[in-house]
Amino acid sequence: MRIDLYWEGPHSFEEALEMTEDRDKGFYQIYILHPVYGNDTLVYIGRTNKAFGHRLDDPAHKWMGDHRENNSGRIRIHTGRIVRHEENPISAPNALMEYAESLLIFAHGPSWNGDHVKNRPRVPKDVDPDVRVLNWGQYGLLLPEVSNARWSVRARDFLPAKTGP
Repeated sequence: MRIDLYWEGPHSFEEALEMTEDRDKGFYQIYILHPVYGNDTLVYIGRTNKAFGHRLDDPAHKWMGDHRENNSGRIRIHTGRIVRHEENPISAPNALMEYAESLLIFAHGPSWNGDHVKNRPRVPKDVDPDVRVLNWGQYGLLLPEVSNARWSVRARDFLPAKTGP
């Protein structure tokens, strides 16, 4: 299964809040000035079924509070949508979207996604186990391609067997 995401941006936080149309749904990345890693650091990858503007303005995003008030001019957001593809219908099942999000988070390890970074993504029962996410357009610091084949295995599975002491 191939998922093509087309990314736009970077948008300012204020511009992203104005994205309230029905088409303004999908994936998003948040970049900020990080006290350790510096400017334009990828800190969060998310997915939303409501408009980006509504999601980012949601009180559930309480972690945005201090950054929004003190650094709104430094927040940059990339928005990504699934693009039509012969192998990938525009209305992908929610389980597939959730899996694509967890795969992106696991591969990139943004600091604000801490709960998801440490857990290897598990392929849902109704999703093809051969998943590839291809990032197009202005995908920021994301890898151009993230695959289940690469990120669902452990490196130690490829180490040669130890022999002797």
